[in-house]
Parts: sequence; structure tokens; C-alpha cells
Amino acid sequence: MDSLLTLKAIEKQDWKIRVRVSRKWRHLRQNKQAVGVSMILVDENEIRIHAWMNSRVMLRLDESIVEGDVFDIDNFMVKPYGTNERNQCFTGDKRIFFTDSTVVKPSIGPHAFIPKHVFNCIPLNMVGKHASQDTYLIDVCGIVMDLEPIQHVMTITGKEQIFVRFLLADNSNNTVRATMWNEHAIFVHICVAITTQRPLIVIISSCKPLLWQGKLIVTNMQATRILYNSTHHAATILRAEQHTQGMETQNFKELEICPKKDWAVFVTVSREWRRIPINNQTVGLNLILIDQTNDRIHAWMNSTLMHRLEDKFVKDHTLLLKNFIVKKYRKSDNFKCFKADHYICLTPCTTVFRKESLLPGAYPHFFDFVPFSSFPEHGRQRKYLIDVVGIVLSVKPISYVIDRSAYRKDIIRFVIRDNNNATVNVAFENGLAHAFNVALMEAIEKPPIVVVGSCRVRMLGASPKIYQLPPTRFYLNPKHPAAEEIRGTIKT
Repeated sequence: MDSLLTLKAIEKQDWKIRVRVSRKWRHLRQNKQAVGVSMILVDENEIRIHAWMNSRVMLRLDESIVEGDVFDIDNFMVKPYGTNERNQCFTGDKRIFFTDSTVVKPSIGPHAFIPKHVFNCIPLNMVGKHASQDTYLIDVCGIVMDLEPIQHVMTITGKEQIFVRFLLADNSNNTVRATMWNEHAIFVHICVAITTQRPLIVIISSCKPLLWQGKLIVTNMQATRILYNSTHHAATILRAEQHTQGMETQNFKELEICPKKDWAVFVTVSREWRRIPINNQTVGLNLILIDQTNDRIHAWMNSTLMHRLEDKFVKDHTLLLKNFIVKKYRKSDNFKCFKADHYICLTPCTTVFRKESLLPGAYPHFFDFVPFSSFPEHGRQRKYLIDVVGIVLSVKPISYVIDRSAYRKDIIRFVIRDNNNATVNVAFENGLAHAFNVALMEAIEKPPIVVVGSCRVRMLGASPKIYQLPPTRFYLNPKHPAAEEIRGTIKT
């Protein structure tokens, strides 16, 4: 079974995918005859793609393809968009073409993991940046405000059309004007009439942003679909932002591995790093978070969430993190950033709100330092990384080696010593090596004291050596009690 992510615009036609039909609509000529059918297909990885079948294929397959259902689809073509094509349903470089050989079968089995819809809602304050192009349509989400009565207009061909105007608003006082035509205009008024939940929040998918008489608006096209008070995370987040006061929150020690998903914690970001396998494709983002009791936990978001959540995790601020799950590490998980049995896993419903700046002097990190005497114990396992602190000694200039893959590695080597005169050799590579070298040159306090967080210790015979892994970070002369204790010992 192929993923929508792996489809390529090549001669191959024996693709096979399992997808949900998120939307489906006919393309009609002026005489109302159908020239074909467009569909938006989504898969379990929250990837979407536009699919097309012409009128000949439509006669064979159209009735069997039901919007909202999941199908196994075999034997189709993948083609790139033409350079002059306009108003694509969303940004993308390719689409699916059904052919006379295409086979569509209902998929058997539970498919709750395949979402009903996939949207990439543009923040309202960014819509204007998309109004100068006509290549693709966009998704927006907002609160319906200032809804006007339905109006009638006569076109130059003598055809009567109706439209309605309203504002879309977010919780940051950003607004965009919306003009919906014909059946979409009626639909908006019906939504207001039949729903009691307020505010009314809509997602307008595949709408066209443009400047009309000098004003920015979004309007509907053939591909446009409106969802009201949806359970999609774009809408639930917007609604949740209005209800963050007076809510019950937990600390990390109260988190449990259970089905509960509506956890809420106040956190600060200690550090973050992307998970990038050998193919250089980012698959997710790791975070170390600190709570208000100065405890820490590892958090993970996959790549499908990064476009929405990554920028929310700003440092030096208290953040409210809501709606996530707590998972147990697998037995096969090695090199966890510290010793722990569970972690936070962010979901499409997760929300992050910036609350306030950290107080001056606040230290947004937590470490669990191991004594140098315990290095043999920690160096014989691969399950977790450790934190160490010590005095920096014997720094060697940056050198380099060529590894077995013919890549150059820049390395800086040094020694750190604890209060008991025990020492350990340390090696940093590439970016971490250069950053450490610069930090040493800029350090005012001498001798420098370093905290190395989430590092790997290995025993080379009887001698321990510290290496870096992706979570590893250093903190030179930090305002941390352990570092201050070592400096106090030096002075006395």
C-alpha cells in the first residue's frame, strides 16, 4: 500500500492507496453537462491530494465513490500540475488521474485513524500574503461576525445571483471580509439559524483570497466547502482560546498513562530538537518541558503537527499546554533524553497558549546530575542519557576527521573535573563543537564551569568518555545551584 506522501509524477500506474474521500464535486459546463469529477482524498498520515476523473471514467466509477467513505484505489496516474493552471484546491505539485484501468473498492475494517478532513488554515493576519496569486486556494478558520442579509444581484448575462457578506475574526482582533455566493450564501444563513452554539466558528476550505476594490476578501469557488462548529482541531483550538481562565491544571507528577486526553499543564521550554533520520526528512520535533514545580518531561510532536504548533513553543515564557496524551516508552526505545518511563505526545487537538514572560533570573532548566563515580554503571546501558556538571580543563583546538561515509566531522575535545578531582573526557562535534568554542572565548568567569545535559557516557576500558547525541546541550557558567556550588568550592 502506497502513501500519498510517496506518490510521484512518473510513468508508473500501478499505485495502490487507502484513502478517505473528504470532498467530491462535479465540474459542469454552461449547459449543465458534467465534464468530470474532482475529489480530495486524505490518508492516515493526514496528507491530502486532489484527484480527477473525466466524464468517461465518471460513468463507471462515480456512483460507487461515496463522500466520507474509505476506499482502496488501484491503478491510476500521478501527474504534475501545469505551470499555467489556476485555482488549485490547495498548494501542491501533483494530482491523481483515474483511468480506464482504475479500480475502486470499499475498504474493509475500522478506519477511525483516517481523518475526515485535512486543512491547512492560514492565520487571518497572513491571508493578504496569498491574495496576489491565483495558483492555489486556501483554507481559513474564523468566528462569524457582522453577518449581513442575503442580497440579490443581476449579472451582465441577465442571470440572478445571491451573495452574503460577513467578517471572519480570530481571538487576536484580526479580521478578514468574506463574500459567499449562491448556495454557500444560503448555507451560512442556515448555519446561523439552526445552531445554538456561540460563537459560530466556520472553516472555509479551498476559498479564494483576493483584493476587491482595494479590500481583502475571501470568496467561494467550485472546490469550496464550509464546515460550521466543526470538531476539527483548527476550530476547537479557536474556541478553546476563549476558555483558558479558571481551568484545572496538573503538574508532571500527576500525569498518568491512561486514555485521558484533556490534560492541561503550565510549562516552559527547556530545549528542542528535530528528529531527522538518514534521509534528511524531518519526522517530528522533540521538546523538554519544565513545569511549575521545576520538574521535567519529554514531549513529542510528529511532522504533521509542526506547521501549526512548532512556533507556539517560544522560550522564556510560561505556556499553557492542553489536550495531549501521556504514553509509555516502548522497551525498544533507546537513548531517552533522561531516565523516565513515560512522555507527552501531542495530538491534532493539542493547544498551546502563551501566558506570560518568565521573571528575570528564572532558570528554565532542570537537571539530575550523576556523580562521576557512577559513570561505569551508566556507561553500560543504552536506555537513557545523563546530565553532568564540572570544571572545564585541557581544551584542545578544533580538529576534524573524515568518517566512514566520507563526511567531515569537526571535533573539540576537553576534560571536565568534579569537586572530588575525578575527570572525564568529552568530545563535541560539528555545530555543538563550534558553539562551545565560541562560548569559551566569550566566557568571563574563569575557570569555566559547564553543564552538559542529556549526554551519553561510554566506558573505554576503565576510562569514561562523554559523547553528544541529538538531545545534548551545554550550558557554560550557568546560574544553576550545582554550578554555583562548584565555583564556591574553587574560591575557598
